[in-house]
Amino acid sequence: MPHPDEVFAALVAAFPGLEVRRAGDEAVLMFRWDEAQLYGVPLSLTSIDRRLDWDRPAHDLSEWLESVGLWLMEDVENGFIHRARRRLADGYVELRGPGWPSDLRFWVEAVGPRDHDAWLRVPFVQRDGLNPAPAVERRDAKTLVAWVTAYENNSSGSPYLAQATVIQTRPAVAEIDHIEFAAGVPDTLILDVVRTATHAAAGAASVITRLSLPQLAVAGFRPQGDHQAVDTTFLDEDHDAAQALLDDELAKRGRWGRDRDEAGRYLPTTRVGRLGHRLRHGPNGTKKRTFAD
Repeated sequence: MPHPDEVFAALVAAFPGLEVRRAGDEAVLMFRWDEAQLYGVPLSLTSIDRRLDWDRPAHDLSEWLESVGLWLMEDVENGFIHRARRRLADGYVELRGPGWPSDLRFWVEAVGPRDHDAWLRVPFVQRDGLNPAPAVERRDAKTLVAWVTAYENNSSGSPYLAQATVIQTRPAVAEIDHIEFAAGVPDTLILDVVRTATHAAAGAASVITRLSLPQLAVAGFRPQGDHQAVDTTFLDEDHDAAQALLDDELAKRGRWGRDRDEAGRYLPTTRVGRLGHRLRHGPNGTKKRTFAD
């Protein structure tokens, strides 16, 4: 097994365009992404026997370094910033696993005002008993940052169960100004919709809401006068409380996800895959649906 000093030197040499810092037996890979905030992702220098991009052995340092490059492209640059635990380190926000404990019985997604294909879901959201008019109005008024929708993650990808709108009416501040849930949805879905909405507005310095939901505190919101606010460093998110909430909900036998979908089929994780699944199976495994989301 190479010494950590050797691994660190090899890591710096392999990624010359990346700032790499040393913190004991860890390297910290530094990023800014599209935000002004500096982030650091720690990487063990003593556990290089497993690939990072796939759960299989790394036979030598060269293979491990190759896996680091793939991991950076496939995971770190592809949503890790939204999933990771955060803490304030030496001049940067550290991002570390395990990630946010989302309820995978549901698919929650934020779409922008110019994502034209995504707006084809409007009649289906309405069909399932939710009111998409606020999202459409804010889009047309050009104040919309994101429209968050959620559906049950079963083989049919239906029904839609929740939505929220995030708007921006003044510089550096975004607002969750409308949120709606179907009756009886679990607290985990409410929390995931709130959290997805706040992260969709991460280009702002803070996100506020005048809504009253107990899940806001878990997502990092704190009272400020007549509203609640979360700083978009998201350092106040409570991962442990979110995990406890998820454990409690999954312990209940409910009607969501697998309990409804007796075939045990789940939608693929990519947009193309979900579209293909829906075209093949339709809403109930028979009639086909021809829209993308």
